[in-house]
Amino acid sequence: MSSILDLMLPVQTNIARLVPRFLYADKNGHAICKAIEKAMQIMAKAAQEGLEILLDVDKMPEWRLDELAHDYNCLYDYTADVEAKRIWIKNASRMNQILGTPEGVIQYLQGYFDDVEMLESWEYDGLPFHFRVLANGTWSQKKQDWALKAVLGSKNVRSVLDNITIHLPELKGREMKYVGIAIYGACTHTFGPIAMPNLEAENYLVDEQGNYIMDENSVVITD
Repeated sequence: MSSILDLMLPVQTNIARLVPRFLYADKNGHAICKAIEKAMQIMAKAAQEGLEILLDVDKMPEWRLDELAHDYNCLYDYTADVEAKRIWIKNASRMNQILGTPEGVIQYLQGYFDDVEMLESWEYDGLPFHFRVLANGTWSQKKQDWALKAVLGSKNVRSVLDNITIHLPELKGREMKYVGIAIYGACTHTFGPIAMPNLEAENYLVDEQGNYIMDENSVVITD
């Protein structure tokens, strides 16, 4: 997008080129020209800021991002961090093209989590058309709710989400294993479309080595 400040630069820096020399040489005429020059600078700056609010995703305020999300009718969390919102709006057109693909699922989760990975059924001996999602980052109920909404809204119709596992770097010193995959030296939280134990609960079970005890469905067992 061309800058209005750049387009109007000749007016801002040398208005003398645009007026008769006799007028610019006159004391009163010179003062009028300089006043016009200053007004043009102010107008150009205001116009540029207005265009950035409307068109530049990297600079537009949060209210404009929310407005565009409504216009685009895309998957969007109005309570999310503003930088996550920028990612979703910036990629909104492309997101519509990749809905129903593994890349689409990953793209929507990357606004909230790091290093998102999708495992298809053959990678963990799951049922046909089933899949799991792995991600790094912090956990909260808000993020869990969004993750489920984003995955269920961006996957294709035939695919079935088994669960989402988040690797939590802030909780170290524990190990948790689930069907074919082990993550060492850190804690993870696994959840799925149905209700699963809350990590913040104090009654989850661990073995003698301090590892989480899970059932055959990779769900942490609680009292």
